[in-house]
Amino acid sequence: MAFQIPTNTFIGSYNFVVHVLGMEHALSGFQKCSAIKSKVETITWKNGTDQFIRKAPGRCEWEDVTLERVYSRQDELHKWWERIIMGEIDRRSVSISFMRQNNTSEVMRYVLLSAFPTSFELPELDATSGNAAIEKITLSAERVIHLDGEGYILGGGMKN
Repeated sequence: MAFQIPTNTFIGSYNFVVHVLGMEHALSGFQKCSAIKSKVETITWKNGTDQFIRKAPGRCEWEDVTLERVYSRQDELHKWWERIIMGEIDRRSVSISFMRQNNTSEVMRYVLLSAFPTSFELPELDATSGNAAIEKITLSAERVIHLDGEGYILGGGMKN
């Protein structure tokens, strides 16, 4: 018997919502979110006359995440950026939620902990183009946790 995947479990990369703790509402209009990537450094050592290099997992590092959207005069992100460049320490939790097709229920969520903007790019303007004006913000986070649609940390059994 062939294994069949139900069509109602499909998750499109186009259906996501971004929330920033302390901002009034969900930030709308994002067209792109870069991949959420992490890597663990490898610690190597050799014991005495051992012929083999031993390896163990070390520290984990999360890569920066870049969000892109059509400029919409929602200035909450830009105000956050301005506080950072003025020297204020303003770290926030940022959640990126994967939504079902109906856009009313969340499938899973990634939460960037202690995030802050490291780059803000205003739209490129070109009078000869019909393209939308795209703004970009890059966020750096200390850690990322993965939650299921019910708020449970995956693999940990703890509720948010």
